[in-house]
Amino acid sequence: YAQEWMQTAYKAVRNQRVFALEASRVYAYTAVSLYESMVHGMPGNRSLVGQLEGLNSLPEPDRSKVYNWALVMNTCASEILEKTFTAPSISTQNLIWSFALSQKEELVRTYNIGRDIESASVDYGRKLAAAIYTWAQDDRSLTIGSLPFVMPGTGDNPQYYDGNGAASGNFFMMPFW
Repeated sequence: YAQEWMQTAYKAVRNQRVFALEASRVYAYTAVSLYESMVHGMPGNRSLVGQLEGLNSLPEPDRSKVYNWALVMNTCASEILEKTFTAPSISTQNLIWSFALSQKEELVRTYNIGRDIESASVDYGRKLAAAIYTWAQDDRSLTIGSLPFVMPGTGDNPQYYDGNGAASGNFFMMPFW
């Protein structure tokens, strides 16, 4: 199921027509959401909390409840995938949510998931997505494009790339990220 989500992320990036840096951000946060939504159902694995910069805490599952981890993943991944785009188009939103609904229906049918487990899984997936999204907001990706950047020229420093011969032009995309 996780592989299908990465394929959906790829399709959404292609549909959205974003440049490589935004695409890599979408892939990275989608991958984090996939892992974190499943990690508590994989004995011996540990959360990325404390391993990634600024990721200091995430909600823990309620040990008194039963979860379907694939359904947690479905909920978390769909919310993160949509939210990490700066401005997702209607067609991108439809792509994400139609896949999420289709996969959710398949999971409920295949694993005969009852209402209590479905509700607990969806609720935990939403909480996890909200926490991951909050963490993602601290990566400065929304503000970095407005930072002043002067392309190094080759006149005084021939070792510097000058942006296809235009030493005064801003060639690089988000050079500080």
